[in-house]
Amino acid sequence: MSIPNKYKALHEFYNSFGIPAYEENSVPDTAKLPYIAYEVITSQFDSDNIALTCSVYYKSNSLTQINAFTEAFSEALRGGRKLLCDTGYIVLYRGEPFAQNRPVDDKTIKAKYLMLLADYITL
Repeated sequence: MSIPNKYKALHEFYNSFGIPAYEENSVPDTAKLPYIAYEVITSQFDSDNIALTCSVYYKSNSLTQINAFTEAFSEALRGGRKLLCDTGYIVLYRGEPFAQNRPVDDKTIKAKYLMLLADYITL
């Protein structure tokens, strides 16, 4: 098994929640809800924490599913989530504020904006 690079490690993390995840500028027009759109910002050892964001989208008339997802995502970051990559590792934490509702024009789509902090212990 090969060790992923930084981009692949982040992609695998976001895709570990049972719904598709796409880099924010690469969401296909054919993407079906629910999905995650995430940004990628990389760094290296000795830099400050990097703020990362992602948005999650669900087709629903209630917030029940998206709130449950948000809680599971939060739990996955409890105490930091270490991602192994080819030049070291990345540790992800909850940012503050962690989760905010995101307005969407379609009332049948619910969206949340989630903030993370990343420590890059990498080259």
